[in-house]
Amino acid sequence: MTASGDFVWYVGYGSNLSSERFAHYIARCRDTTAPRRWAGVEIPHRLIFARESVRWRGGGVAFLDPDPAEGERTLARAWLVTWEQFSDVLAQECGLPVGSIEAPEELDAAIMSRPGHWYGCVVHVGDLEGWPMVTFTDEAAGGLEMRPPGQRYRDEILKGLAETHGLSEDEAAAYMARHSVTAPGGGPASLGDPAPSPG
Repeated sequence: MTASGDFVWYVGYGSNLSSERFAHYIARCRDTTAPRRWAGVEIPHRLIFARESVRWRGGGVAFLDPDPAEGERTLARAWLVTWEQFSDVLAQECGLPVGSIEAPEELDAAIMSRPGHWYGCVVHVGDLEGWPMVTFTDEAAGGLEMRPPGQRYRDEILKGLAETHGLSEDEAAAYMARHSVTAPGGGPASLGDPAPSPG
């Protein structure tokens, strides 16, 4: 994935489906300009909820399996932002100071991994209108033990699914339920104890 131009689609699939939630991240970026626009997208990667979030008062948080899989369908929201804004959002999710990750040079790869951070793995999930669509996740997400999200986190995602994809409350709840149970063959991975992440 090479950076083309100044813009990139940051793809949010968890709480950043919500415009209100994502606005908090943008407000802490070096450039606080609102996203130029957004688009509802579907990406062929498996969505799971795992780990235990202190920020959200317990429960799992959303991760994306870095490897695409046939038949998988994760609903997401692509925000058109600058590479600098993307790198600042990434820094916040990794618990690093804003401005500590420069773009696009450090992101000029299909996957950029920062071991020890829950969201330290950057993944190129496609292209839209000539700009790359990029997100971040845990590099070991495919092997994590799944854990249902807490109520506050769940409510934020339900709100984002309604905003972005027009899902009814029942449709959004059913979508969440499909990703909140342990998948066949799933289980805990031997990951050590990663540094805390905002989730």
